[in-house]
Amino acid sequence: MNTTPPPITWRGMARQSYERGRTQPIRCVVIHSTAGSAPSDANWLHNGGNPFNPVSCHYYIDKAGVITQFVRDADTAWHAGQSSWTIDGVRRSGLNAWSVGIELSNRNNLTDPYPQPQIDATIALSRYLVATYEIPREQLVRHLDISPGRKTDPAGFPWEVFVNAVYTELPAPTRYTADAPIVGLPLGTFNDASAWLIKRSTLYKPFSIDEIVSGYRGIGERVGVDWFLAIAQMAHETGSLTSWWCDRPRRNPAGLGVTGHSITAQIPPGPHWAWRDGRWWEGISFRQWNPDAIEAHLGRLLAYALTDDQANDEQKRLITYALSLRPLPPSFRGIAPTMVGLNGRWAVPGTSYAQSIAGLANRMRGL
Repeated sequence: MNTTPPPITWRGMARQSYERGRTQPIRCVVIHSTAGSAPSDANWLHNGGNPFNPVSCHYYIDKAGVITQFVRDADTAWHAGQSSWTIDGVRRSGLNAWSVGIELSNRNNLTDPYPQPQIDATIALSRYLVATYEIPREQLVRHLDISPGRKTDPAGFPWEVFVNAVYTELPAPTRYTADAPIVGLPLGTFNDASAWLIKRSTLYKPFSIDEIVSGYRGIGERVGVDWFLAIAQMAHETGSLTSWWCDRPRRNPAGLGVTGHSITAQIPPGPHWAWRDGRWWEGISFRQWNPDAIEAHLGRLLAYALTDDQANDEQKRLITYALSLRPLPPSFRGIAPTMVGLNGRWAVPGTSYAQSIAGLANRMRGL
């Protein structure tokens, strides 16, 4: 698909009814209708609404399909108002910070039509935006979706046809981002992962590393997990197989059950403790990497990514095994279909946990 932007006319704002810069990345595109008609609705937006209720949007599309830009993507337009939506697996409010807003010239009364040139221009602009910012399908939304009961726009717009057209033939992602799906196809290769770990591990010989990578690939392909991304998480958690917890006989791949708690006692208080420097340290040890440690790791990722209703039988088996070792709060099940949903959950505070793993995965691929 061609991700070149469609023709756009810059107009800007008559006054600053927007915020310079952004506090959050662009992760959502919101479609509105103006509840007015051209040219008065365009002039109203250009002037920022009224002084008592300032508003703005990034783009405006008239019925002829002419696209006008009022606010730069890099700035925060005031278009969403009171709003909330699930962004990359996390419920967010105040979506101005997370989104680009597109206003369509339409009275929003279910009788005013959206001409085909206007629809085509909205598809072209939305395609460009979702490709540029790698916006998943569920984060291309209507104003009525993010402000239910408060907003009804864009009333009468052919939504399903529009969304299907936007996401037809989108290019496959070439780089990992924080919103990379946990259940998905890998972007990296066996050789990428193996070479990275062999060069850095101080604990495992090359043949052992190849066995670990092979285990991740085989089990990951069986249950649909992006195994390369899981290896990147393992590399992040273990310092690329250099940490004490990942060494034999513990073989812990991702801080599973590792809390930092320790005690002095003759015997440990339970099965998931390991002896070091005269103390018992809490954390899970595994008899072997493949399948024990790898299945525990991938099963826990699946528990975050899927509910039981979404999981198939083999995925459920791994989830059950992983959660038998360390339970997961029910509210966390299915909360992280993408890696960013692990922020503040797999690691605490972990506010940039997924971003760090995505960056590492790209470096492992030589990007």
